[in-house]
Amino acid sequence: MGGMRFVGNVWRSDFNYTGSFFRNAHSSYDYQVPYGLYSVAGAYTPPLTQGSFAYEPENDYHRLGATFGRRLPAWNGDFSVNLALTTMRQNDKLLAPMDCQGQFGQALAPPFMYDCANWNTTDALSRKRAGLAINNQKVDARLVLMPNDDVTWRNTARYLREDYSGSYWAYNPLTDQYGYIAENGAQGSVVPGEMGVWDRGPNASVLTRIRNLPLDKETREVSTGADFRSSNKNTLSASYTYTAIERAHREVATTHDNLLKFGWNNRALEWLTFRANYSYLDRSGSRYYYDPYEFTFSSSLPGFVEPAGGLSPHTVSNLRKYDIASRTQQKLDLMATFILPHDMTVYTSVRGDRNRYDAQIGRQRFDTYAGSVQWEWQPNPNTTASAWYGLDRSTLVFANVNDATGSDPALGGPTYPDANRWWMDDAQRNHYAGLNFTRRLGRATLDLAWNWTYSRGTTSYRMNSPGALTTPANAALASGSYPVMVYRVNSVTAGLSLPLNKRMRLRLFDTYERGNLSDWHYFGFEDTLVYDHRVYTDGGPSSYNVNLVGMLFEVAL
Repeated sequence: MGGMRFVGNVWRSDFNYTGSFFRNAHSSYDYQVPYGLYSVAGAYTPPLTQGSFAYEPENDYHRLGATFGRRLPAWNGDFSVNLALTTMRQNDKLLAPMDCQGQFGQALAPPFMYDCANWNTTDALSRKRAGLAINNQKVDARLVLMPNDDVTWRNTARYLREDYSGSYWAYNPLTDQYGYIAENGAQGSVVPGEMGVWDRGPNASVLTRIRNLPLDKETREVSTGADFRSSNKNTLSASYTYTAIERAHREVATTHDNLLKFGWNNRALEWLTFRANYSYLDRSGSRYYYDPYEFTFSSSLPGFVEPAGGLSPHTVSNLRKYDIASRTQQKLDLMATFILPHDMTVYTSVRGDRNRYDAQIGRQRFDTYAGSVQWEWQPNPNTTASAWYGLDRSTLVFANVNDATGSDPALGGPTYPDANRWWMDDAQRNHYAGLNFTRRLGRATLDLAWNWTYSRGTTSYRMNSPGALTTPANAALASGSYPVMVYRVNSVTAGLSLPLNKRMRLRLFDTYERGNLSDWHYFGFEDTLVYDHRVYTDGGPSSYNVNLVGMLFEVAL
């Protein structure tokens, strides 16, 4: 990291560079598999007793930035432009697709048995290094004008381009096959045809991922807003922001955001400061395309043979992914600060966030409401105390449809019939509170703290018919809701800090924590962890008590 800055009476400029270089001591790690494989077809399958995973790839990051600013004589103005070029590069050596010996797969016809020698070498890769990068270009322009002492007018324009560089094809030149070995060969050794590879022979109808997915994006944003001081004790603000984002290979090519914000600060009373903020967001976009990823699968290759009955759809065409779906959002924040006698202060806040999504399938509504109050007291420079309490409630409404067989992606068709639709309402309520006390005792400082968290989650559901369930025969057991999920934690901490000199400090502490957890996902797991050929190693969360005694030695450099 480095830079150079110039500041004059009219012009100012800044040039800087930031770099990051990540390296791993090891490129991968091995693991052992103690369990045997089971073919659902009853065929012989060679054992796979080991596998390997790659660590995070080594990568480089470079950023060149420049800022130019100028004071304007008119309206006490200020104009600035910020430019930045960024590149993130990843060119790590790639590992062989797997590290088995002998053969893997299933002894079935057409041949589903594979030679490890064709897959346990880097010669099985289309290239030996990743060769991927993301290159960004950013331009930010800002103009601030002050026509008088009571009005400030702010304007900004922003452009950001994110380009993915490099294409990786999952192709094995030794076998002339595309794709990858799924689950280190275990998946294809259990289910015929699911090894994860495509070829022009017996696997011509296998649908598998064959290349990387570039996600280029371009953002253009403009905003204007003003602050108006109507009196010495009242300030009003308003702003408008328009954002257009173009995305490559996403369900919506272009989204348009229109955002309005309003604010009010009031200091009419000496003992009270009040702030209110409200915003309204409307997001729209171009036509929604439910499957923009087809070019990354083997179905896009010449020679792909569509199976009888057609390919199963990528998903139902009426699904709307919430991050790019059309929606409206309203947010309200109210905050007040009270100055009380005897060196006490109270902070209060109320917040609401309301989201509505234009979706038949997917997220339809997400609302959050919260409030908090905090009390602080400092009777003298050596003693401080505080207490707080907060609560929030979030509600998520989600809709989906269970698929049947077929190749029709439309909702209400044979693949996604209306009878298989279901809805879920998830409500989460959280309470949290705490106390803090700090007291200087000569050169030492004593600190005491208590924290409490209580979360309660309820999930209810409804469906059009038993066909909405993975196992329709269980419809008689459906009550319309799941058991309540509860998470309750109490913790108490006592600590003593002692400065040893100007640069060193010693802290002794003791923390005791007790948690009570109830998660219906794991109900019945105490009976057995073995179901047919599946063995679960996670017994789920449980209540606990823990006490931690420690010593910290701090050195200021």
